[in-house]
Amino acid sequence: MADGARLMRAWGFPNLGRVELHLTPDVVAFAPHGGCDALLYGANELLSGPLFTPSEANARLEGNSVRGNGIIYPEQCVDGQVTEAGGLELRRILSALPMHGSPPVRCAWGSAVRTIAPGVLRQNFRELLHACPPPFACSSSPPLAAAEPRALLLGCYLRAFDLAWRTDSRGGLPALATVAASLLGAGARGFSLNRAADVLADAVGSWRPPRCEGAEGAAARVLCVGVQDEEVAEAVGSWLDRRARRNGHGTSRHGHEASL
Repeated sequence: MADGARLMRAWGFPNLGRVELHLTPDVVAFAPHGGCDALLYGANELLSGPLFTPSEANARLEGNSVRGNGIIYPEQCVDGQVTEAGGLELRRILSALPMHGSPPVRCAWGSAVRTIAPGVLRQNFRELLHACPPPFACSSSPPLAAAEPRALLLGCYLRAFDLAWRTDSRGGLPALATVAASLLGAGARGFSLNRAADVLADAVGSWRPPRCEGAEGAAARVLCVGVQDEEVAEAVGSWLDRRARRNGHGTSRHGHEASL
């Protein structure tokens, strides 16, 4: 697949490493740098791909649910694109994962699962990080407090980062280097752009590597956030700037300087 992603900005965070912001028409088909070790994206609890009922689709168009974001077809969200590109092999991989909890799910809100990237996805990624953001509307449904969706969305990132970058000396999956990521929660799950960008920045600044890791660990890690338009890029960049200043260590570069 052609590299249609354009690097906009980059930051350096002492714990996570390098964070890049890319403008791309499609983070799945046009991945940052033409491909990364893994793709982090938002999925549902059953890891079954997006399935919208007619009433749900109508609510999205009318603005009565998830902020009326107009997402009514699977291909309009990253989950749908991943499901289509992964094909039957991905469905087999995900359907084989164990169910847990009540009601039973494969990936609970605020968690993530790591698998190989099958099918056409192999052209751009070796592995997938399937994260399950909560619906923002759950904040109005007791017993969840208003802050709960934010905490669960943050948990998606932190768990995915652990799966990607914490190696297991007992024979677990090897650590990855580059991870492409969509902006979790900002699509069908109904988080506003600013809320979703705020949580991403918080995750980048608060994640901690293993204590035994040397300085070379952060130098090897790159998180490539892919967004579709400049409005989203501006919001994400603004929140990452704030987090970098809060940390007191983050550094930022623009345009061609970011690629140096």
